[in-house]
Amino acid sequence: MSVSNLHLALTCHETYIDGHKLVYATAGAPSAPPLMLVHGWTCHKFVWRHVLAALAEHFRLIALDLLGHGESDAPPDGDYSIAAQARRVLALADQLGLARFTLMGHSMGGLISLYIGAVLAPERLTQLIDVAGIISGRATPRLIWLNGALVLLPLIFPPYLAVQRQSMERHPRLGKFGFRVWFADMDALPYDAWAQDRHYATRPDARMARWRAGLATLSTDISAHLDRISAPTLIVFGARDGAVCVREGALAAARIPKSRFLLFDGCGHFSMLEQPERFIAAIRDFLNA
Repeated sequence: MSVSNLHLALTCHETYIDGHKLVYATAGAPSAPPLMLVHGWTCHKFVWRHVLAALAEHFRLIALDLLGHGESDAPPDGDYSIAAQARRVLALADQLGLARFTLMGHSMGGLISLYIGAVLAPERLTQLIDVAGIISGRATPRLIWLNGALVLLPLIFPPYLAVQRQSMERHPRLGKFGFRVWFADMDALPYDAWAQDRHYATRPDARMARWRAGLATLSTDISAHLDRISAPTLIVFGARDGAVCVREGALAAARIPKSRFLLFDGCGHFSMLEQPERFIAAIRDFLNA
């Protein structure tokens, strides 16, 4: 299945958890082994587009938009703590009748997934995949200062957000500057290929949600709990990750009992987008082990 045909094979759904609308997409046969996908900060469910296209034949895939992200609600006063987001992931699994499932999370979603595996429900995970997950709040200074400013300025000056979005659409150099921290080679990705990602990352009504979710991520440290993870765990990092320190992955691998650590050379924070074929091959190898 090609990425261009992805949306033909997907079904989008709405549900309500804690009184707020959450949107999620499903692909694959309902009888297949379930795999839940949790995106990262300022991202959305279709950041997993290559995974959804490649694995739908053999897995029941569920990719959700976390509260404050994608097409889900973004209440300014919502609870965006890692614990609250993790409980929503489990609540969705309960609604779908998933007693046990494989869980894959990226960045903040990696932290949420590890939190589920270490604190909330270790017994429910059959396998766990952490993609560039932050575990002790150690984001790079580049991410904190550059992207922190891009999130904070629209909070202080709301009209700035409209200018920011227009600049990203009309002037690719400015758009690439704002997102350069995430990718090892920003110029290797066609600008139009991540228009949807830019759209959701600058969603106007989610200004406060982005800020609160970012603070929650940087203030959560679960490194002391990682030895409680019982599921076989794959940890994937890009060697040139400009957003999350690679030592976060090494620390997770050292503390999770049944873990394997893969480091992709020449790759940044989004290994599933930057090196999709290599990423999919690694995921398939792990899931089929």
